[in-house]
Amino acid sequence: MNIKELSVKLKDLLKKLLIYENYILYTKLSEDEIFERIRSISDTDYFNRVVKNQFQMYRKIGYKNAALPFLQGTLFAEKEITFISVKVRLHIVTKLSIGLFVLIPFISLIVSLFDLANLNENNNKITPLLLIVPGGVYFGALIGFKSEAKIIKEFIIQLLNAKS
Repeated sequence: MNIKELSVKLKDLLKKLLIYENYILYTKLSEDEIFERIRSISDTDYFNRVVKNQFQMYRKIGYKNAALPFLQGTLFAEKEITFISVKVRLHIVTKLSIGLFVLIPFISLIVSLFDLANLNENNNKITPLLLIVPGGVYFGALIGFKSEAKIIKEFIIQLLNAKS
């Protein structure tokens, strides 16, 4: 396996492990038809907003899910095809909460391992078991995000007669 293949595999792995998605869709609909379809979505199913050549939306759900994705699409019209660059992200507050919840124990572990701080007189180190709970929270959020992102991606593909 050469370096190029390794970097491609690493990139694919990171796409699966990070809480965001980027993809490009294409459709034969015009920009006006796309925006008309997005505006026609029932307010009971999705929140949506259209600004210039962009749209934003997220799903309304009857249960709590901190990993609910926020979708932003940007349209690029060509002759007979319209490309839609889609970014699916978490809300910024959720990102910060998960980031801090995972980062603080990780930093504590690193500091302890390198003995940069004396945590007590016996010089006991923090164990890697400290990362089990934050890791579980991160992977729980990842699973929730990916499942919700899949639902909204399938919806947008169906709504716009698009292909990826």
